[in-house]
Amino acid sequence: MTTHLDVTDDEGPDADVEVTIATTRFVGISA
Repeated sequence: MTTHLDVTDDEGPDADVEVTIATTRFVGISA
């Protein structure tokens, strides 16, 4: 299974944005 971190390393800044969005959603669900 490919990890999300592997994807960010390959795709750069755009992938960082995706991670930020995913983190925001996770925090929103947790809260």
